[in-house]
Amino acid sequence: MSRMDQVGTLQAMYVRWQFRDHASPGWRAILVESVRSNGAPRQRHIAYLGSIYSEHIERLGARVAFWDRVLAALDKLHNRLSEADRAQIVAAVARKVEGPPTPEQREQAEQQREQARREHEELISRINTAFAEADHAHVRCGFCGKGADDVRVMVTGGPHVAICNECIAGCAEVVKEQIGQETERAPAT
Repeated sequence: MSRMDQVGTLQAMYVRWQFRDHASPGWRAILVESVRSNGAPRQRHIAYLGSIYSEHIERLGARVAFWDRVLAALDKLHNRLSEADRAQIVAAVARKVEGPPTPEQREQAEQQREQARREHEELISRINTAFAEADHAHVRCGFCGKGADDVRVMVTGGPHVAICNECIAGCAEVVKEQIGQETERAPAT
């Protein structure tokens, strides 16, 4: 993985690993090349290849996603890397993170991802059902104070706003009486 630059200085590309010790510690793979600048050795950043959390290195799905990023980054460098250079970089990355994944591993990771998605949707559905049932059990009529389980129908108008069918019937009677009284008082035309 070495080549000569325009002035004849030997340059070597390699993968530099950075450990990031945050709330979720992990590794970053960076492709660099060794160069000499004013006689001193330096590292020139070529490309960020990818990162993976330490706790996820053993998870197939995380490894597949990591390798997808690494291989995509290497694809973008097709004009700078020979096939031999690319193979050496892939081998260097594989010493830290198992891979690249086989088609069977990719299929297995996809099945795991799909299963996790279905389980997530099912969990969200169960949580929403539980909240709806809990909300229904705690809804009370704003007029009479009866609970949703104590009446036939509870009409809700938003958070903490509800009226039961019995109070609606009572309100309808009041409205009829009010309209009847206004009609009686209205002058004949």
